Formats: sequence, structure tokens, C-alpha cells
Amino acid sequence: MVVIFYAGLATRIGHASRIKNDFITYQEKHNTPKDYRLYLEVPYNQYYWAVHPQATDSSYRGYYKIKTIGGKLVPYAKWRLIEKNTNSNAEMFSQVLKVDSQNK
Repeated sequence: MVVIFYAGLATRIGHASRIKNDFITYQEKHNTPKDYRLYLEVPYNQYYWAVHPQATDSSYRGYYKIKTIGGKLVPYAKWRLIEKNTNSNAEMFSQVLKVDSQNK
């Protein structure tokens, strides 16, 4: 049972981590403000092996060519709900950016 629990956690964390990285790349490729980034929260961060905020991780920023640090964390529950109601990652990313721009 313990193995099943941790396997489920690893699957959800891995999926969210890939989506998070894809979202950073999406923001870099699309005309989003260069001085502001949204970061998708990864669930169960107490089990996550890289809990430091991406904004302060110089190797993460260097790898994804993120030139700025400022931004905001989008809660997992919020972006997961948007993901469930969209058909693709690009559509989800667009919706997350749209919701954020309406909340400024």
C-alpha cells in the first residue's frame, strides 16, 4: 500500500513538473511581459525533491533562459481545474495567462 501511495504521488508530481516547465517555455516563446512570469505550483511539495522556488534557482533560470525573477505562483488547485476544462496544454496556458491578466 505504501508503494502504491508513493507511486501515485510521484506520478502526479512528475506530471505537474513537466507542465510547469512547459508553461515557462510557453511564456518565453509567446509575447508575455519580459519582467513578469507566472509559475505553476507543484502539488505535495513536502514530497518534491526540488522545493526551492524556481524564481531563485539560477540553474533553472539559466536552463530555460529565464532572464527575470519577478512573478507569481499559480496555486495547483487553480491551474489543475483549468487543465481539466481544456483540451491541450497550449489552451490551458492561454487560459491561465488570461485569468491572471484579469486579476491584476
